[in-house]
Amino acid sequence: MKRIFGLMLVLIVAFSFAGCDFDEKSIRSIYDRAIPQEVTKDFVLPRGAYAPITYTSSHPDVLEISNLYDVKVNQQDEDVIVTIEARVKSAFKIFEIKVLKKGSELTLKEQADLAFEKLNQMFEESISRETLLPNEIDNILFDYELDSYYKSFSLVRKFDGTKWLVPILNSTPSKDAVKLRVTVANETDEYIPTYYLNVSYVYDSDNLLPQEEIFLSLGMDFKFYSRGSARLYLKDNDTLDFTYQGDQENVNVAIRLPATSFDDDLTIYNNTLYVKTLLKNKTYYIIVSVDIDGITQEFRVFIEKSNIE
Repeated sequence: MKRIFGLMLVLIVAFSFAGCDFDEKSIRSIYDRAIPQEVTKDFVLPRGAYAPITYTSSHPDVLEISNLYDVKVNQQDEDVIVTIEARVKSAFKIFEIKVLKKGSELTLKEQADLAFEKLNQMFEESISRETLLPNEIDNILFDYELDSYYKSFSLVRKFDGTKWLVPILNSTPSKDAVKLRVTVANETDEYIPTYYLNVSYVYDSDNLLPQEEIFLSLGMDFKFYSRGSARLYLKDNDTLDFTYQGDQENVNVAIRLPATSFDDDLTIYNNTLYVKTLLKNKTYYIIVSVDIDGITQEFRVFIEKSNIE
C-alpha cells in the first residue's frame, strides 16, 4: 500500500512539473520580434504554442485586447508607449509597443500585411494556367519560393526577372495545390514575417495551355489526348519529325526517350523519332517537351504497334 501511495505521489509531482514546463515553453515560444514595436492599426498577438496566453495592456484605452489575441488600436494625439504582459500562470514576458499618434504613416510591416492581403485575394480562385507572380504591390517588393518540393508545380524565373507559377500538366490531379513562401524586401530593422500563399490549380480542358496547342499542332496523328498524354499507333520503320514548323516565336520542341530506354526498338536523332521493329502487346513511350518563352510543359506519348499494315 505504501509503495502504491509513493508511486502516486511521484506521478502527481511529475505532472505538476510537466504543467509548469508547458507554461514556460508557451512563454518562451513567443518570438519577441513577432510583437510589433510600433503600430498604427489593429493587429493580432501570437498564440501560445503549448497553452493559451493571457495578454494584458497597461493602457487598455490605447491597446484594447479581446478574444485573447485580437488588439484594437486607438491612436492618440501623441505617441504612447504601452506595456504588454504575456502570462501563462506564473510564467510571463514583458513587451513595449509604441502606438504612433494620429495621422502617422503605416509601418513597413503594416504596409506589407496589406499588400499580402491583396496578393492572397488574387489567388482565392484556382488558377488554370501558368500565372505571373507580382514582383510588387503598393511599393512592397515580393519574392517567392516553393515551401517544399512539389511534383505538381514548378517556379520559373524568366530572363526578364519575372517569376511564374507553372502547374505541371501530367501531375496527379488530387495534389494540384502548392504553398509558396513569400518574403518582403526589407532594408530596415523592422521585423517582417515570412508569409505563406496557398494556390490551387484546376485543369481546364476547354481552354488549352499554349504548350498544349503547339503539341497538338505538330502534325502527328495523336489519339486519346488528355492532360499531357497522348497515344500513337506506328508501324515498323516509321519516321516522325517533331521539329516545330509553325511561325510562333520563342517556341522550342524537343523529344527524348525515358530513362528506361527502348533503344532496341526506338531511336531519336535530330528531333526525329526512328522506329525499328515494334513488338505487339508492348507499350513504348517518348517524352515531348514544348517550351514557350522559358516555360516548359512535358507530354508523354505512348506508342503501340499499329494493327494496320
